[in-house]
Amino acid sequence: MATSYTPNNRSLSLHNSQMKESRPSQNIDPEVFRGKYQEFVEQSPKVIESLVPDQESKKKAIDGLIAGNTASFQQEYPIIAGYSDEDYTAMQDTTETLTSMAESMPEPERTVYLQAIEARKQEATLIVAMRDYKAATDPIAKKVAAQRFMEINITLYGEPDKTTYESLLGEKIANIFHKKRSQSAEIIFQELRNLLPENVLDGTRVQDRFRPSTETMRWMNEVVHGLYDNMLRHVDSYVEAHKSELQIESHDETVIKIQPTHLQDIFRNILTEEFLASSKEPEESSQTGDIQQDAQAATDWDNTETRSAEKDTDWKIEVTEAKSINVDPDTRHIRIPQDREAMSVNEVKRLVVHEIGVHVLTRMTGGSTNLEPLAQGLAGFNDTQEGLGKAMEHALEGEYQEAGIDHYITAGLAYFDNKDFKGAYDVKWRLKLLESLKPDQEPTQEEINKAKQWAANTTMRIYRGTDDLPLFKDLCYYNGSKEVWEYLERICGDDLQLSLLLAGKIDTSKKHQGVILESHGT
Repeated sequence: MATSYTPNNRSLSLHNSQMKESRPSQNIDPEVFRGKYQEFVEQSPKVIESLVPDQESKKKAIDGLIAGNTASFQQEYPIIAGYSDEDYTAMQDTTETLTSMAESMPEPERTVYLQAIEARKQEATLIVAMRDYKAATDPIAKKVAAQRFMEINITLYGEPDKTTYESLLGEKIANIFHKKRSQSAEIIFQELRNLLPENVLDGTRVQDRFRPSTETMRWMNEVVHGLYDNMLRHVDSYVEAHKSELQIESHDETVIKIQPTHLQDIFRNILTEEFLASSKEPEESSQTGDIQQDAQAATDWDNTETRSAEKDTDWKIEVTEAKSINVDPDTRHIRIPQDREAMSVNEVKRLVVHEIGVHVLTRMTGGSTNLEPLAQGLAGFNDTQEGLGKAMEHALEGEYQEAGIDHYITAGLAYFDNKDFKGAYDVKWRLKLLESLKPDQEPTQEEINKAKQWAANTTMRIYRGTDDLPLFKDLCYYNGSKEVWEYLERICGDDLQLSLLLAGKIDTSKKHQGVILESHGT
């Protein structure tokens, strides 16, 4: 696959500069290494899975928060608490063995594996820091664990940008400020003003932010329909076949609402009929173009040396306790929250292109090579993956939206304004309520409770794991979406360059990763 990357414009970071060096390599049996690497992957704690709280403690914490009966929000995290020193030591031992083996590899395998090993090691250390923080009773021990957590947190996920935070929050405040408010809404607005620093209240912090051009949005809309229309038809056919059980009455009209178990069925149908079937019997498509041909070639995993089509489509789709829909590339496991609210047809279509069309597809395309991290994620891949998922959602609807704004604001409230969980929650429910009200509308208690419930759930996303310290993992939605759209703007119309984003789990900010993809023939 041709790319625009040249030796003169590659920017190589951690281990990357060493790719240019020639080094003697020892003979390493690839199968032995892959077996050891798979053992390492299985030993590695899964961050998202670890962050799921005990449901009883979650309900108690949320109920107390909304009722105003508690000043502290605390949940229990069984997986974090259960991650033992023995587990961590065993992983560290495997890390040392793998690092030694990877050091002797030729490039680019050496760099890829060293970075992937280091990232998983840091994630395990992050889990240990969360565990130690939650368990600490001594203030000094708690402070040490907090410092260790924040250092690794920023290393893995970055940190919010103050200018961006103030611009996003300031824009929300400005929109509310210019809305005519009822007496009750005015009281709530004044409460909100008292909770925020003065520098975001005057509207001067709002800045112009990036937006893709109309040409780029039109191009991506065509791409998305070319890639995903066959998947999306399963949503319409499922709704048609189950219309009677999906219809509900809402505000004197009949609407379609899709429950988590129905979403599970739709995902399963797509995986079974579009991925497994197409791998065995490739069909000619009436929708042609370079991007679709490249995607078809990338998903032809029958010829891989490392896995079969049946294995790579052996996905487990489960409705279970989860914070959000999660696609685990390590275990090929899709988790759908059992308490997720019923979804509209359009929302489900967005989920299809995001979860299946990006996260599952790149797991499979990366898995068609013998370089495991391309399937499970090259170092720093998270921003690009989530950003690409959001970009595909926007392109499907033909309208750009900044993604992850609420998560970014929560992170900024914690990081720059030193808000604890309840402090951030108090800001967020008022923001949400005031944004939703029409001019002169008096908020009802039901509307207030709904805003508080939303604020509790979204605030948890940033404070999860410790309930006191901000976890910056969800900055990936805003940062990644912006990063991907800027990349798409630069390559507008270049279907071959776009196919790189779907050929494995990469980081677009690291140009050498495109070279890695090309070198492995994806």
